[in-house]
Amino acid sequence: MYDVIVVGAGPAGSTAAKFLAEGGLSVLVLDKEEFPRDKPCGGMVPHYVWERFDYIDPYDFNIVDSPVFDLTCVSPSSRFKAVYYNKKRCDAGLPRGILVRRIVFDEFLLKAAISAGASFKGGCRVVDIRISDECAEVITSNGDSFSSRVLIGSDGVNSVVARRLGAPRIRERVSVILMNEFDVEGAEPSREATPPIVHYLFGGVVGYGWIFPGRINVGFGVLQNVGMSALRIYYERYLDFLAESGLLPDEVRGARPVVGMMPSRPLRHVCFDRVLLCGDAAGFTNLMSGRGVYYCMWSGELAASSIIDAVKRGDVSRRGLIGYKHACWSAFGGKVWVRYLFFSFISILPRRLRLWYGEIAVLLSRRYLFMRLFSKLSF
Repeated sequence: MYDVIVVGAGPAGSTAAKFLAEGGLSVLVLDKEEFPRDKPCGGMVPHYVWERFDYIDPYDFNIVDSPVFDLTCVSPSSRFKAVYYNKKRCDAGLPRGILVRRIVFDEFLLKAAISAGASFKGGCRVVDIRISDECAEVITSNGDSFSSRVLIGSDGVNSVVARRLGAPRIRERVSVILMNEFDVEGAEPSREATPPIVHYLFGGVVGYGWIFPGRINVGFGVLQNVGMSALRIYYERYLDFLAESGLLPDEVRGARPVVGMMPSRPLRHVCFDRVLLCGDAAGFTNLMSGRGVYYCMWSGELAASSIIDAVKRGDVSRRGLIGYKHACWSAFGGKVWVRYLFFSFISILPRRLRLWYGEIAVLLSRRYLFMRLFSKLSF
């Protein structure tokens, strides 16, 4: 029996596994995919990540495509543009983020966990869990079972672990994105960063479109349930707009987009007897920007710390693990809920008011003070 089984080897699970193994616990990481594997994502990672996790180097071009020093936000009508930047970081020549490919970045995080002593089994889909007074048990699709003292559910927004513990139905707590990533001839990792572009509330939809430079990453995400057919229409309209604006090369049109999901709201309960939920499985994401890697990794670190303490005390019940929930709330939980409530409010506004809000928000952001305030809320 293992001390901890981690279901899901994304940023949350790999980070938790690394810190657990470094804490002297036996750890098994299970994932339904073999690694390396790709994941639909814009691929922008904020500077908070490498400032907190010093084993990530923003200039390691084995895992980084390019640094990001600023970001251009465009209003719904494209009339106004605002450049988001951090003056202190720019003056010091420090990037505010990096662009990565998840197929590379996630493998790097998993290898860090394995190097720390964690075991990994890929191609191992978990279909059920059983919690008893003696252990936590996971059952896989091929009939194998593994047991541990504690279980971490970090298996994404469509988490099997969360569903078995009574999480709301998936369609009630997810947002959907359509995206594609294109290799452009001659595009190589570079210190010379081209600003990513985000089109805020494009078409009056509660969401945004983005296009990131270098190896072109383009996508459109909605934070309200509009249906897949409507999302595809919005995505095609966005591509048409980018092409007309000269931002999207003709040779990358026509490729079939990839569908991805992200949590649209955090779960109220992330701590159970012998089980913790982390990352997307717990709904930890920045709904305003769609970025969740930082909260995923941070929640994984906090989960590892809580489990190590609980194992030392010999109490892995919900009461013994509840410190994890408090730590997440203190670290970022309030921000996650504020962004969820804010976007919930925007989603119920009439389309005209929503468009006015988008125009005013971007217009005001052209002033540094408002830009910093909106950047704090959004990014």
